[in-house]
Amino acid sequence: MTLGATALTTVASRLGIGVARLRPRDTIVALRTAAARYDGMLSMRRASVATYVSRRFADLSTQGHGPQRHEGAVTRAMLEARVLRGIDPMTGTRVDGETGGRHRAPRAASRFTSPEAFVAAENYVRSTPEYRAARDAALFDPAYQRGAFEVVVRIEDALGLNLLTSVEGVMRIGHRSGPVPLAAMDFDGGLVIARFRIAADGEPQLVTMLPVGRRE
Repeated sequence: MTLGATALTTVASRLGIGVARLRPRDTIVALRTAAARYDGMLSMRRASVATYVSRRFADLSTQGHGPQRHEGAVTRAMLEARVLRGIDPMTGTRVDGETGGRHRAPRAASRFTSPEAFVAAENYVRSTPEYRAARDAALFDPAYQRGAFEVVVRIEDALGLNLLTSVEGVMRIGHRSGPVPLAAMDFDGGLVIARFRIAADGEPQLVTMLPVGRRE
């Protein structure tokens, strides 16, 4: 109770509610008022973050195929189907959603488990010196004006302490018809790979982004 009152007194002070000279009953009312205001501020912040994530994720979905192949709507079963049978998560068939041809089964497939994780990782990538250097080279270096570039960062840096719940992946460890053809991807020491292309207006757009495990 004392610790809680101290904390709330501090919060109340920052919210412009002085409680040091109030009578005990008035102090309780003031602290409850401070707590209600603080809860309201947290709710507004959460709503703002949720709105930003929703808008940014929708924007990234139009830039390339990152969310369509590597985000939480892609389930574990879809990752396994992609590795074992070449089923593209974008189409739900063996038709490649990007090329229109046959989708080749990769040796490994991975995903970010939520829009929040996907957006957070992409935001981090764009904040790095590696991103700025690769972008500037793609834009201005005569020897490197390919219109596209790739950025690789450590997964721990991009996702922090939540990385183990923010990513998932599977990889083929033997023949597709074997008794134990798949293993869970180990992301300890893994990477985030982001690929960009330069749009007509000169702005980089995300083509795709995926978490890569140590064993890949």
